[in-house]
Amino acid sequence: ASKDPHAAISLYRRALALSTAAGERFEEALTAHNLASALWDVGANDEALALYQRALAIRTGIGDTTGLGYTHYGTALA
Repeated sequence: ASKDPHAAISLYRRALALSTAAGERFEEALTAHNLASALWDVGANDEALALYQRALAIRTGIGDTTGLGYTHYGTALA
């Protein structure tokens, strides 16, 4: 099966808006991280880095140390 990063980006954008509106901070951080990864894959590096930073800030605020590790790793690859 072929993977379409642009379809994934579209879905992640919708999911991010929904998790943000619902106040689901853990899901917001997770989705921001995944959207950042997908954006990085298509060369939208500035937006990806901003989303990684957003995920880091949320994960720090909620004490998600495991998530912080994943996002720090993602930013190191970016």
